[in-house]
Amino acid sequence: MELGLFLMPLHRPDSFHADTYDYDLKLMEIADDLGYTESWIGEHFTMPWENMPSPELFVARALGVTSQMKFGIGVSVLHMHHPAHVALRIAQLDHLARGRLYFGIGSGSGTEWNKEIFGVETAREDIHSQMMEAISIIQQFWAGKPFHHKGTFYDTGIPEPKGDTLFDYHMIPYQKPHPPIAVAGSSPSSGTLSVVGEKGWIPMSTCFLHEMYLPSHREVVVKGASKANLDAPRSEWRISREIYVAEDGEKARKEALEGPMGQFFQDYWIPLLGSG
Repeated sequence: MELGLFLMPLHRPDSFHADTYDYDLKLMEIADDLGYTESWIGEHFTMPWENMPSPELFVARALGVTSQMKFGIGVSVLHMHHPAHVALRIAQLDHLARGRLYFGIGSGSGTEWNKEIFGVETAREDIHSQMMEAISIIQQFWAGKPFHHKGTFYDTGIPEPKGDTLFDYHMIPYQKPHPPIAVAGSSPSSGTLSVVGEKGWIPMSTCFLHEMYLPSHREVVVKGASKANLDAPRSEWRISREIYVAEDGEKARKEALEGPMGQFFQDYWIPLLGSG
């Protein structure tokens, strides 16, 4: 088993943004020194507690204070972006990281604030379909060959060469064929994770999922992989849990409940999840 971090992040709304980023960067530096193998950085546009509208920018900065730890975009909410923008940004970041990069994707729960600010409807039944169409397009951009996609949500592609050398689509990822793709599952029998198995992507079980449902996540991934005659190595499975370490269990429980972890649950997580 290897250890990593999931940085949503989580800071009180009255915190000064610059200070919170310095704090999180120091956390990355310490984790890297301790041998943590990876850190996943969230993407949140309108949630003051989770002040990370661009995980790519944070990762680009964090690469400079770490040496071995890999970073994951956890996750890029694809319906909030155009696939071409995502393909270009992630390919560039992959070069900056020299391969120390994973690319997580998701459809996100969305908020009314996102809808009003961006004009993007987030509570749609076809959000998952849009995510799958978007990642297919992104992979075609990463292949770097001319294509034209006209689908349900997007009309885009790489045009045929025009005979001049000044303009072209040129941003191909550092890793071949591209950074490893990961998708998170939150429901007990996530249909999304079946697709993950079929595609050979990295499955992630979020911290919102009760541990009793973890075996069902594994079963869904394995079943999906078997459809495509692929293996589903357990070593690829990412499981997110809230863990607090102290000298003994009693002290850990007390400090977790009465310290910042408990306060965050009481003031943010419970009201957030309770609101649906």
